[in-house]
Amino acid sequence: TYKHLLRLLELVRKKTSKLDLIDNYVETCPMPVLEVLLLIKGI
Repeated sequence: TYKHLLRLLELVRKKTSKLDLIDNYVETCPMPVLEVLLLIKGI
């Protein structure tokens, strides 16, 4: 169970680091992200 917990924490950390990257990208250039999201929703 200890190894399972470590694996779970690792997965959570990877997801949060990806979210941090997305947040940083949105902060640096918010408009292109909005345009891309609108394009994705349009499709």
